[in-house]
Amino acid sequence: MPDNVVTGTNSDDVLHYDNSYTIYALTGDDSISGGKMYGGSGNDFFHVDDVADLVIEYANEGIDIVFSTIYSYKLTDHVENLLLEEGSDARIGEGNTLNNEITGNDSANTLKGFGGHDKLFGGAGNDTLIGGEGSDKLVGFGFNGRNEIDTLKGGTGQDTMVLWYETSDGNKIAAYQDNNFVLSGWNDYAKIQEFNASEDKVELAGAASNYVLQRLSVAGVGSNAQDTVLLRKGIQGLTTNEVIAVFEDRSLASSSLNSFIYK
Repeated sequence: MPDNVVTGTNSDDVLHYDNSYTIYALTGDDSISGGKMYGGSGNDFFHVDDVADLVIEYANEGIDIVFSTIYSYKLTDHVENLLLEEGSDARIGEGNTLNNEITGNDSANTLKGFGGHDKLFGGAGNDTLIGGEGSDKLVGFGFNGRNEIDTLKGGTGQDTMVLWYETSDGNKIAAYQDNNFVLSGWNDYAKIQEFNASEDKVELAGAASNYVLQRLSVAGVGSNAQDTVLLRKGIQGLTTNEVIAVFEDRSLASSSLNSFIYK
Protein backbone atom coordinates (compact mmCIF):
# COMPACT_ATOMS: atom_id res chain seq x y z
CA MET A 1 0.00 0.00 0.00
CA PRO A 2 1.38 3.47 -0.87
CA ASP A 3 2.55 5.76 1.90
CA ASN A 4 -0.07 8.04 3.47
CA VAL A 5 -2.97 5.75 2.53
CA VAL A 6 -5.15 4.38 5.32
CA THR A 7 -7.86 1.73 4.97
CA GLY A 8 -10.44 1.26 7.70
CA THR A 9 -12.37 -1.82 8.73
CA ASN A 10 -15.98 -2.90 8.39
CA SER A 11 -16.67 -1.58 11.89
CA ASP A 12 -17.14 1.99 13.16
CA ASP A 13 -13.69 3.54 12.80
CA VAL A 14 -12.06 6.77 13.95
CA LEU A 15 -9.66 7.71 11.17
CA HIS A 16 -8.12 11.10 11.92
CA TYR A 17 -5.01 12.00 9.93
CA ASP A 18 -3.48 15.13 8.45
CA ASN A 19 -4.24 16.51 5.01
CA SER A 20 -1.53 14.47 3.28
CA TYR A 21 -3.50 11.24 3.79
CA THR A 22 -5.98 9.43 1.56
CA ILE A 23 -8.49 7.48 3.65
CA TYR A 24 -10.75 4.60 2.63
CA ALA A 25 -13.16 4.09 5.50
CA LEU A 26 -15.07 1.08 4.08
CA THR A 27 -18.32 0.15 5.88
CA GLY A 28 -19.52 1.31 9.29
CA ASP A 29 -20.33 4.70 10.77
CA ASP A 30 -16.90 6.29 10.60
CA SER A 31 -15.34 9.55 11.80
CA ILE A 32 -12.88 10.70 9.15
CA SER A 33 -10.42 13.55 8.72
CA GLY A 34 -7.65 13.78 6.17
CA GLY A 35 -6.98 15.06 2.68
CA LYS A 36 -8.91 12.75 0.36
CA MET A 37 -11.68 10.94 2.24
CA TYR A 38 -13.74 8.01 0.93
CA GLY A 39 -16.60 7.30 3.30
CA GLY A 40 -18.03 4.05 2.00
CA SER A 41 -21.34 2.64 3.22
CA GLY A 42 -22.60 3.73 6.62
CA ASN A 43 -23.46 7.08 8.18
CA ASP A 44 -20.11 8.85 8.17
CA PHE A 45 -18.76 11.99 9.85
CA PHE A 46 -16.26 14.00 7.80
CA HIS A 47 -14.08 16.75 9.27
CA VAL A 48 -13.00 19.40 6.76
CA ASP A 49 -10.34 21.87 7.91
CA ASP A 50 -8.55 22.72 4.65
CA VAL A 51 -9.84 24.02 1.31
CA ALA A 52 -8.02 21.15 -0.42
CA ASP A 53 -9.89 18.47 1.56
CA LEU A 54 -12.06 16.25 -0.64
CA VAL A 55 -15.05 14.21 0.55
CA ILE A 56 -16.07 11.33 -1.73
CA GLU A 57 -19.28 9.38 -1.34
CA TYR A 58 -21.35 7.34 -3.77
CA ALA A 59 -25.10 6.86 -4.03
CA ASN A 60 -26.95 4.88 -1.36
CA GLU A 61 -24.05 4.81 1.09
CA GLY A 62 -25.88 6.14 4.13
CA ILE A 63 -26.67 9.57 5.60
CA ASP A 64 -23.43 11.51 5.94
CA ILE A 65 -22.44 14.83 7.50
CA VAL A 66 -19.54 17.22 7.03
CA PHE A 67 -18.23 19.33 9.93
CA SER A 68 -16.49 22.32 8.36
CA THR A 69 -14.12 24.89 9.83
CA ILE A 70 -13.16 26.57 6.53
CA TYR A 71 -14.68 29.87 5.39
CA SER A 72 -16.80 28.44 2.58
CA TYR A 73 -17.78 24.84 1.91
CA LYS A 74 -20.11 23.20 -0.62
CA LEU A 75 -21.30 19.65 -0.15
CA THR A 76 -20.03 17.19 -2.73
CA ASP A 77 -22.35 14.71 -4.44
CA HIS A 78 -24.12 12.08 -2.31
CA VAL A 79 -23.41 13.85 1.01
CA GLU A 80 -26.53 14.98 2.82
CA ASN A 81 -25.72 17.25 5.75
CA LEU A 82 -23.37 20.08 6.71
CA LEU A 83 -22.55 21.78 9.99
CA LEU A 84 -20.38 24.89 10.31
CA GLU A 85 -18.27 24.48 13.44
CA GLU A 86 -18.57 26.99 16.26
CA GLY A 87 -15.52 29.14 16.95
CA SER A 88 -14.14 28.61 13.46
CA ASP A 89 -13.73 30.67 10.29
CA ALA A 90 -16.73 28.92 8.72
CA ARG A 91 -19.19 31.42 7.28
CA ILE A 92 -20.71 29.96 4.07
CA GLY A 93 -22.35 26.57 3.66
CA GLU A 94 -23.86 25.26 0.44
CA GLY A 95 -25.81 22.11 -0.35
CA ASN A 96 -26.27 19.97 -3.45
CA THR A 97 -29.20 18.33 -5.24
CA LEU A 98 -30.12 16.08 -2.28
CA ASN A 99 -32.41 16.85 0.65
CA ASN A 100 -29.80 18.63 2.75
CA GLU A 101 -29.76 19.78 6.36
CA ILE A 102 -27.35 22.70 6.76
CA THR A 103 -26.63 24.25 10.15
CA GLY A 104 -24.75 27.49 10.71
CA ASN A 105 -22.81 28.71 13.72
CA ASP A 106 -22.99 31.87 15.83
CA SER A 107 -21.38 34.01 13.12
CA ALA A 108 -23.18 35.77 10.28
CA ASN A 109 -23.65 32.86 7.89
CA THR A 110 -24.87 32.46 4.33
CA LEU A 111 -26.53 29.07 3.80
CA LYS A 112 -27.73 27.88 0.38
CA GLY A 113 -29.74 24.73 -0.20
CA PHE A 114 -29.83 24.54 -4.02
CA GLY A 115 -31.86 21.47 -5.17
CA GLY A 116 -33.83 19.10 -2.97
CA HIS A 117 -36.12 19.70 -0.01
CA ASP A 118 -33.67 21.30 2.39
CA LYS A 119 -33.66 22.37 6.03
CA LEU A 120 -31.52 25.42 6.80
CA PHE A 121 -30.73 26.51 10.36
CA GLY A 122 -28.89 29.81 10.65
CA GLY A 123 -28.09 29.83 14.36
CA ALA A 124 -27.20 33.10 16.08
CA GLY A 125 -25.88 36.04 14.06
CA ASN A 126 -27.41 37.94 11.15
CA ASP A 127 -27.79 35.11 8.66
CA THR A 128 -28.90 34.80 5.04
CA LEU A 129 -30.72 31.59 4.14
CA ILE A 130 -31.51 30.71 0.52
CA GLY A 131 -33.52 27.57 -0.08
CA GLY A 132 -33.17 27.29 -3.85
CA GLU A 133 -35.24 24.69 -5.66
CA GLY A 134 -37.57 22.34 -3.79
CA SER A 135 -39.79 22.77 -0.74
CA ASP A 136 -37.43 24.06 1.93
CA LYS A 137 -37.65 24.85 5.63
CA LEU A 138 -35.81 27.98 6.79
CA VAL A 139 -35.02 28.77 10.43
CA GLY A 140 -32.85 31.87 10.57
CA PHE A 141 -32.54 32.44 14.30
CA GLY A 142 -30.56 30.80 17.07
CA PHE A 143 -32.36 30.15 20.38
CA ASN A 144 -34.89 33.03 20.31
CA GLY A 145 -33.79 35.42 17.56
CA ARG A 146 -33.13 38.32 19.89
CA ASN A 147 -30.75 40.95 18.40
CA GLU A 148 -30.77 39.19 15.03
CA ILE A 149 -31.89 40.37 11.61
CA ASP A 150 -32.00 37.32 9.36
CA THR A 151 -32.77 37.19 5.65
CA LEU A 152 -34.93 34.29 4.44
CA LYS A 153 -35.34 33.58 0.73
CA GLY A 154 -37.14 30.37 -0.07
CA GLY A 155 -36.65 30.25 -3.84
CA THR A 156 -38.89 28.05 -5.96
CA GLY A 157 -41.19 25.46 -4.39
CA GLN A 158 -43.43 25.49 -1.33
CA ASP A 159 -41.15 26.89 1.34
CA THR A 160 -41.75 27.30 5.07
CA MET A 161 -40.38 30.18 7.15
CA VAL A 162 -40.23 29.23 10.84
CA LEU A 163 -40.76 32.16 13.23
CA TRP A 164 -41.29 30.37 16.56
CA TYR A 165 -39.44 28.22 19.05
CA GLU A 166 -40.27 25.94 21.97
CA THR A 167 -38.90 26.46 25.48
CA SER A 168 -37.61 23.67 27.69
CA ASP A 169 -40.94 23.56 29.51
CA GLY A 170 -42.92 23.19 26.28
CA ASN A 171 -44.10 26.76 25.74
CA LYS A 172 -44.23 27.92 22.13
CA ILE A 173 -42.95 31.49 21.69
CA ALA A 174 -42.73 33.88 18.75
CA ALA A 175 -39.11 34.35 17.67
CA TYR A 176 -37.41 37.75 17.31
CA GLN A 177 -39.06 39.26 20.40
CA ASP A 178 -36.64 41.43 22.36
CA ASN A 179 -38.92 41.94 25.39
CA ASN A 180 -38.36 45.68 25.11
CA PHE A 181 -41.86 46.92 25.82
CA VAL A 182 -41.13 50.50 24.73
CA LEU A 183 -39.48 49.99 21.33
CA SER A 184 -41.26 48.11 18.56
CA GLY A 185 -38.61 45.53 17.72
CA TRP A 186 -36.68 46.90 14.75
CA ASN A 187 -33.44 45.45 16.11
CA ASP A 188 -34.55 41.87 15.56
CA TYR A 189 -36.77 40.40 12.85
CA ALA A 190 -36.80 38.13 9.83
CA LYS A 191 -36.54 39.79 6.43
CA ILE A 192 -38.47 37.51 4.06
CA GLN A 193 -37.67 37.91 0.37
CA GLU A 194 -39.64 36.79 -2.69
CA PHE A 195 -42.48 35.41 -0.57
CA ASN A 196 -45.11 33.63 -2.68
CA ALA A 197 -48.37 33.81 -0.75
CA SER A 198 -49.97 31.10 -2.89
CA GLU A 199 -47.22 28.56 -2.13
CA ASP A 200 -45.03 29.55 0.81
CA LYS A 201 -45.94 29.14 4.46
CA VAL A 202 -45.10 30.92 7.70
CA GLU A 203 -45.04 29.05 11.02
CA LEU A 204 -45.91 31.05 14.14
CA ALA A 205 -46.64 30.44 17.81
CA GLY A 206 -50.12 31.05 19.14
CA ALA A 207 -53.05 32.03 16.92
CA ALA A 208 -53.86 34.49 14.15
CA SER A 209 -55.47 36.77 16.72
CA ASN A 210 -52.03 37.32 18.31
CA TYR A 211 -50.67 39.05 15.21
CA VAL A 212 -51.32 41.94 12.85
CA LEU A 213 -50.09 42.72 9.33
CA GLN A 214 -49.24 46.33 8.50
CA ARG A 215 -48.34 47.63 5.05
CA LEU A 216 -45.65 50.28 4.71
CA SER A 217 -42.33 50.95 3.00
CA VAL A 218 -39.46 49.92 5.28
CA ALA A 219 -36.21 51.87 4.84
CA GLY A 220 -33.33 49.68 3.74
CA VAL A 221 -35.57 46.76 2.82
CA GLY A 222 -36.11 45.82 -0.83
CA SER A 223 -37.02 48.41 -3.45
CA ASN A 224 -39.29 51.39 -2.98
CA ALA A 225 -42.31 49.10 -3.26
CA GLN A 226 -44.60 48.58 -0.32
CA ASP A 227 -43.58 45.98 2.26
CA THR A 228 -45.70 44.13 4.79
CA VAL A 229 -44.68 44.02 8.44
CA LEU A 230 -45.76 41.16 10.69
CA LEU A 231 -46.18 42.27 14.30
CA ARG A 232 -47.01 40.34 17.42
CA LYS A 233 -49.65 42.23 19.34
CA GLY A 234 -48.69 43.83 22.62
CA ILE A 235 -50.94 44.26 25.63
CA GLN A 236 -53.25 47.19 25.02
CA GLY A 237 -52.22 50.18 27.09
CA LEU A 238 -49.13 48.44 28.43
CA THR A 239 -46.83 47.21 25.66
CA THR A 240 -46.23 47.99 22.01
CA ASN A 241 -46.69 45.67 19.07
CA GLU A 242 -43.44 43.85 18.29
CA VAL A 243 -41.96 43.44 14.79
CA ILE A 244 -41.44 39.75 13.96
CA ALA A 245 -40.91 39.80 10.19
CA VAL A 246 -40.92 42.01 7.12
CA PHE A 247 -42.17 40.65 3.79
CA GLU A 248 -39.97 42.52 1.35
CA ASP A 249 -41.76 44.12 -1.63
CA ARG A 250 -44.99 42.32 -0.80
CA SER A 251 -48.40 43.77 0.01
CA LEU A 252 -50.25 41.14 2.05
CA ALA A 253 -53.86 41.49 3.13
CA SER A 254 -54.78 41.00 6.77
CA SER A 255 -56.58 37.82 5.74
CA SER A 256 -53.18 36.30 4.94
CA LEU A 257 -52.83 35.63 8.67
CA ASN A 258 -55.45 32.90 8.30
CA SER A 259 -53.25 30.98 5.86
CA PHE A 260 -50.25 30.89 8.21
CA ILE A 261 -49.53 27.82 10.34
CA TYR A 262 -49.86 28.16 14.12
CA LYS A 263 -48.16 25.93 16.69
